Amino acid sequence: MRTGLVLEGGAMRGLFSAGVMDVMMENGIRFDGVMGVSAGAAFGCNIKSHQPGRVIRYNVWFCKDKQYCSIWSLLRTGDLFGADYCYRVVPRQLDVFDVDTFQRDPGEFWVVCTDVETGEAIYQRLDQADDRDMEYIRASASMPLVSRVVEMDGHKMLDGGIADSIPLKAFEQRGYQRNVVILTQPEGFVKQPSKGMGLLRLALRKYPKVVEKLADRHIRYNEDVAYVRSRERDGAALVICPDEKLDIGRVEHDPQKMRAVYELGRKAGERGLKDVQAFVNESAKPVQIRKVDRGSELAAQLAAFIADFSWTEVKEHVLKLVQDWQFEDWETPFTAIADGKIVGMATLMKTDYYPLPEICPWVSTLFVSEAYRGGRISQKLIDSANAYARTIGFDRTYIPTDHVGLYEKYGYHYVRDIVNYGGGTDRLYVKEM
Repeated sequence: MRTGLVLEGGAMRGLFSAGVMDVMMENGIRFDGVMGVSAGAAFGCNIKSHQPGRVIRYNVWFCKDKQYCSIWSLLRTGDLFGADYCYRVVPRQLDVFDVDTFQRDPGEFWVVCTDVETGEAIYQRLDQADDRDMEYIRASASMPLVSRVVEMDGHKMLDGGIADSIPLKAFEQRGYQRNVVILTQPEGFVKQPSKGMGLLRLALRKYPKVVEKLADRHIRYNEDVAYVRSRERDGAALVICPDEKLDIGRVEHDPQKMRAVYELGRKAGERGLKDVQAFVNESAKPVQIRKVDRGSELAAQLAAFIADFSWTEVKEHVLKLVQDWQFEDWETPFTAIADGKIVGMATLMKTDYYPLPEICPWVSTLFVSEAYRGGRISQKLIDSANAYARTIGFDRTYIPTDHVGLYEKYGYHYVRDIVNYGGGTDRLYVKEM
C-alpha cells in the first residue's frame, strides 16, 4: 500500500508546511509520492531533492529582492514572483536545487495546475527537475491577477488551487490510499466567496471556464476539507494543520514573520512526529485481521496471547471466554496479526459488562499490544468487526469506553453515559453503518 504526502498551497502560508516537511526529512520519514498545489508544489519538490532548510533559507534571503517578488517585477515582467529569477536563477545559481538527487529519488512528485481554457485540473508527474518541470511548478504557483498564464504542452495554465485546492482524492485515484495531508489553514476554517470576483472576471474574461471555477472555489474548498476529515476518521489520512490562523500575508517581505510561521510548522511537525512515523510504518508493515473459529489453531494462539497481555482487569474473564468458547450464535473474536504473531484482538458480542440487553451488538475486548500501538490497528479490528456485523444483518454497533475523542475518529458518536455492573460510569458510543 503506497503512502503519500498531500500539500495544500496558500502562498507564504506554505512556510508552515516547509517547517513540517523539514522535521520529517530530518527524521528520515519518506513517502512513496508527494502531490503539491501552488506553494505546496514550489516548496514540496525539496522533499524529493532531500534538501531540508532550503525553503526557509531562500525565502528569507530573497524576500526583499525586487527581482524575486515585487510590484516592480509585476510591472516589468507580468509576474509578481519573477519567473526567470525564481525558477531559473535562484535554483540553478543562487541556492542550487539538487537535480541529481531529485532524479535518483524513487518517490513520485506530482503538481496540480489549472487549465484556464477548460477550468479543469491538470495533474502532472515531474521526474527530471529540468526547465520543463520548473515551468509546471511555476504554473501550479501562478496566482491569478499577479501572474502570466503559463503555456506548456498545449495547455494554458494558472494556479492549481483554482481547480483542486487539496488533491487528496486525485492522489488516492493514483494508488495512494494512505496519505499525510498538510493544510495551511486551522481546523474549522471555512472559506468564503472571493471579494475580488469583479476584478477576476475582468482580468480573465477570455477564460470563462476558469472564472466559473474561481466563483465557486469556496464551495469546492470546503467540500475538500470535509473529505480530508472524513478520510482522517477512516484512518486513511493523517492531517497536520496550524492551531490558529497564520500571521502572514500571501506575499510577505518581513523575514521575521517568515521565520515565525516556519517555526510553527516545525513545532507542529515535532508534535506529530510519532504519529506520522506510526502512520507511515503501518503502511509499510501490513497487518492482517482474521476472524477466529472454534477449535482452530488460531483460537489456541489467541488464548496464549490473552494469557500474556497486560490488561489484567479483564484477562481472566476473556481467557475463560476463549478457552471454554463461550461465544453464542454469531458472536466471535478477531485477531490482528503482524510480524507473524497476534498483536491485537477484539470481539463482537451480544452483551457486554452492562445491564443493557436492548443494546446489541457490542464491539468489545479491544486490545493492542503496547509495542504496536499508534498504528491504527484498533481501527482495523473495529472495521473488521463492523464488516462482519453488516453481513449478519446489523446496521450499527456499540462501543463502551471511558475515553473522549478516541472513537469519534472512527465514525462513532456519543449516545449517553452508562453504568456498568461494577457501579462505574462509562460512555456509550454508536456507529451507524
